[in-house]
Amino acid sequence: MRTIQNVLREQIAKLPRVALKPILERKLKEQEIELPQDGFDALVDHILNANGEDFHWNDGNTETPNDYRNLKLVFDENDGKEIQKFIVRISEAMPEVIQETIAKGGAQLFSALRASWEVYEAIQRYECEEFQARLEERWGEGLSLLRMLLQSIREIGADVHRRHRKSKSKKYVHRRFVLGRLHVRACQVADEIITLMENGFADGAIARWRTLHEIGVIATIIEDGDEELARRYIDHDIVEVKKQADDYDEKQVPLGYEPIAPRERKRIEEAYAEAIQRYSPSFRHEYGWAAEHLKDKRPDFKKLQAAADQSGMNTYYKLANFNIHAGARAMFFRLTDMGSNIPIAGRSNAGLVEPGQNTAYPMVRITGALIGRPKDLDRMVEMSCLVAMRDAIPTAFHKADRKLRRDETTRQREQTKRRAKRS
Repeated sequence: MRTIQNVLREQIAKLPRVALKPILERKLKEQEIELPQDGFDALVDHILNANGEDFHWNDGNTETPNDYRNLKLVFDENDGKEIQKFIVRISEAMPEVIQETIAKGGAQLFSALRASWEVYEAIQRYECEEFQARLEERWGEGLSLLRMLLQSIREIGADVHRRHRKSKSKKYVHRRFVLGRLHVRACQVADEIITLMENGFADGAIARWRTLHEIGVIATIIEDGDEELARRYIDHDIVEVKKQADDYDEKQVPLGYEPIAPRERKRIEEAYAEAIQRYSPSFRHEYGWAAEHLKDKRPDFKKLQAAADQSGMNTYYKLANFNIHAGARAMFFRLTDMGSNIPIAGRSNAGLVEPGQNTAYPMVRITGALIGRPKDLDRMVEMSCLVAMRDAIPTAFHKADRKLRRDETTRQREQTKRRAKRS
């Protein structure tokens, strides 16, 4: 198959011939010599080879065999300048020619792919469906329990929200608001994690779990705090808005984007200054809303983990970071590798244990924070049921993982035997 690159190389290789042709035609005309095309091409080849030997060519005409015996060609300085001008002209035009070739080639390739994509897409969808069926067959028990847990948690959350809307009590209104929003977001993130797992993207799922873990830690801190802490968390939004506005004006405006309107910028600055004055200078930091609660002027997430009694999850938290950032560690560690050094560019049937079990625990904890201490028996039973589901999920995922590893060991042994027989 001839590529555009090969065609371009072939055309560039013809340039010396193109430069020489008009000069040679003129010199032959001056000597009143008319060579047939075959002879002319042979003469051009002879000159370009520059081997210093005499030129011999026979057109097979025996009646006039010596018509071109005394042919002599002399290339002088003017000929060299003409060739040099040609080279300069071609060199100047070459970038535009290459860009035009690239643009036309890209458009043609896109058109060809678009015309044939329907078939390839149908094949791809079929392969994805087959893969999902195989994954469900292997991991179905754990995934089913995880879906059940999420649906149960959503129903409990919906019931709690209905009760809060009907309640006229002003007690803990800020804390209820924050925990309700965190719970809703946790349900959505958990659904995203399950979707990634169902499609064989375990590394993406554990990366998304990082967000769920952060929500769980924040929910625990808010639950343990008072109404003032929840208010601080809500008011800390202006700190994030201020940082975003500053970054926009610093980075985006120089690129030609419209600056933030003066009235909006004034509103942001005044609200930010008011928040800092109301709370403390520590409020301006990333987790400044928790500074007073933790008795720390500049708390970080690691300190929040410790306060939420979640420091034990820090190893998984760092593991999740590998799949978010572009660090070198992500090249050598993937949940889906199963000990192989071959990188996987798509879906994999492995690695679902960590995202599966790690999703279950914070979901139950966040729901517990939303409910608080249940006062009626039905709610206690529901929470007990959630704990039972949560504890069953790791068992199901580990069971599937052990079978997968046994199957993989058997497959590798069979491959080794087949290679030994062939050799």
